[in-house]
This record gives sequence, C-alpha cells and structure tokens, in this order.
Amino acid sequence: MIISWLGQACITIKNKEGKVLVIDPYDSSIGIAMPAISADAVLVTHSHHDHNNVQSVGGKPFIIQEQGEYEAGGFFVETVASFHDDKEGKERGTNLIFIVSVDGYRVAHFGDFGQRELTPAQLEALGQIDIACIPVGGFYTIDGAGAAKLVHQFEPKIAIPIHYQIPGLAVKELASPEAFFGSLGMQAETGKDLWNVKATDFPQEGTQVIQLKPLYAKI
Repeated sequence: MIISWLGQACITIKNKEGKVLVIDPYDSSIGIAMPAISADAVLVTHSHHDHNNVQSVGGKPFIIQEQGEYEAGGFFVETVASFHDDKEGKERGTNLIFIVSVDGYRVAHFGDFGQRELTPAQLEALGQIDIACIPVGGFYTIDGAGAAKLVHQFEPKIAIPIHYQIPGLAVKELASPEAFFGSLGMQAETGKDLWNVKATDFPQEGTQVIQLKPLYAKI
C-alpha cells in the first residue's frame, strides 16, 4: 500500500494490485490545484468545494459520498457519521469518517471532523485503526489540541496530520501542525512524499506521527 497527501484533506491510497482510491479531492479556488490523477474509487466526506471536486479525478471511478458499506476497486469502505462542528451540525452540517480496509490495514480518514470528541458509538464503529488521517488546522475543523485529544481517544498506530496551512493555500485561517505536535508531546517523522507502508513502520506501542509532504500543483 502506498499513501500520499495532495494537500488540504486529499489523500490517495494505492493497493498492492495498483488500484487507486482518492479521498476528498479539492477545487483550485483554494489556491492550490489537484495534480493529474486517475482513480478506481473517489470518496467524499462532505459536499464542500475543498473536498468534493470529483471532476478533477480521471478514469471512471466509483463515487462514494453517502453512508453505507462498499466494495470498490479492491477496497472495502465503511462509513461513520459525524459532525463538521461541535454543535451537532447546526453550523456546518455533517461529515463522514471513512474506514478503508486495504492490504490488511484499516485506514481512517476524518474529513472535516469538528466534534469535541468521539461518541461511544463512533469509537465502537472505528475499532482498531492502523493509520488515521486527521485534520489539525482548526477554524473549520478541530485544531491541534483537539486532534491530539482525538488521537488519545482511539489510539491509532499511525497518525497523519492533514488540513493545515501549507505554501500557496488561500485558506489563511488554517494553522500550522505545530500545536498538534506540541499537544502530543512529540515531533513527527517527516520527509515522506509517497509512503510505501511496511509492517516495520508501525510502533510496538502508542501512536507514531508521520507528516507527509503535500504533492499538489501550484497555481
């Protein structure tokens, strides 16, 4: 399995058969552009323009943007309903957490998760997560401290910060990931762009943070 981050909340996963899944492709109005990419499946956590630009993805992907369980392109996908804010969706609506089972791993993508914490039902639905992609930039989602609290709640083996300030991004309200690292009391392993996941990458206990380089096209 190979994981990459294309900026904002967009993650790609390529399985060992070479099939590709894209989560939350964004519109170039945010100041950065999606690179040329084709996929077998596209997942959309919610219908905001910086997460739902399915037209930017080539091929004939199967689109998943509603609750349910799906098999698409060699991936098994489950959904967990959540809120985009800490007021039960009254401000920004709903958001899907996706759990992708691929090559023996469970990968969770939290989209624009905005709750103060996971509910018992959400925790049960998540189960054991190997890799979690978590927003940390605040304003539209949980911030760094909130993301750290989330990590402590469900303890993924690997946490990948997403949805934070990067060069070229026009969404200036987002913060850097430093508050997330500080709240966890650790620094991330950095320098990866295409992460070829191996069993030896996972810690024996606790959570390891891996910070991916954003692979986007500048405008």
